[in-house]
Amino acid sequence: MDLISPRDAEKVSRIFDGRGFKEEGAGIDEWELVRKDGSSCFVETSLSVMANKFSNQTGIRVVIRDVTGRIQARKALQLSEELFSKSFQCSPSGMFVARIESGCLINVNDSFLELTGHDAATILGKKLMDLCFFRNRKEGRKIFKMIHEKKSLRNREIEFCRATGEIREGIISAEVLEIWGETCILAALEDCTDDRELERQFLDMIEQQRREIAFALHDDLCPQLIGIEMLIDILKQNPSKPMCEKVDRMEKIEVLIQESIRKTRLLSRGLSPVDIAEQGFEASLFELTKHVEDMYGIVCTRDCDGSTPFVGNTESTHAYYIAHEAVHNAVKHAGARRISIHFLTHKQRIILMIRDDGKGIDTKLNRPVLD
Repeated sequence: MDLISPRDAEKVSRIFDGRGFKEEGAGIDEWELVRKDGSSCFVETSLSVMANKFSNQTGIRVVIRDVTGRIQARKALQLSEELFSKSFQCSPSGMFVARIESGCLINVNDSFLELTGHDAATILGKKLMDLCFFRNRKEGRKIFKMIHEKKSLRNREIEFCRATGEIREGIISAEVLEIWGETCILAALEDCTDDRELERQFLDMIEQQRREIAFALHDDLCPQLIGIEMLIDILKQNPSKPMCEKVDRMEKIEVLIQESIRKTRLLSRGLSPVDIAEQGFEASLFELTKHVEDMYGIVCTRDCDGSTPFVGNTESTHAYYIAHEAVHNAVKHAGARRISIHFLTHKQRIILMIRDDGKGIDTKLNRPVLD
């Protein structure tokens, strides 16, 4: 018993009950022994009873074979399988395992079920193509062929269908691996629909702002600069005119230049807000209200409680652009004549509200709302 590891001591004590060796303990078993230096080793034991002519036990015959390497490899495999299983189930990405030849689903995690809206009992054992997972079946077959040939797939953008028929945008990655002697696909799916929608909205906002800049330069600033050029040409063509007339034209040129400078500043203020980290968020909102009043000639007010909840310039800049976009939408799309910006903190929450007296939004359009 001094040679037996404590974890196997109880098992060995059941075989040797103090009165002899129990026959049911015979055969091949695995024990953990303690070496002379205190380290552990694993052995495979084969035990049999030695008896005299009266069939009384006189001893035990034992053959011991060191199988430490095999046991350690088996335990490492068990640990690896456990880690894979837990990682598979806990992954925030939708993951599934499918046979590479048929596309039949062997296993899926909860994230995959949540993304697709399916139930595990109804989809396991079924082909991914039969579930209409890929919106474009031709694209789905192409992806399976690519995985089969290259043994992997990285960040492929796809359109997939939920159980309800809703079309979503996703990114899929996959690896080929052997499971129970069969070639399978381990794939991870991420839903990027909301991210892509935000990207499109951001690009639309940039394009809209670009058009506004082009309009302001072409239809507002350029005519003033042309007027300045014409007045200068008139002065050049009539050098002999009295000084009083020249001064009058020069004063007109000065007024046009000052007006051009003012409009340029208004335009640049709309493109780049004040340094929020240095001036503060409220100062940025004040600049925004002045810009809207000067640019569009409507009433724009702000109501702030003086709090400074933002910890960095990044958050406050994002909040500024949210207010900036909301205010400009009220001007352009709602036809508002009065806009108010409210900013306050309440119960550890930041509240930013933009109110206007415009025509509002048609609730019958049934457009999807992004969280």
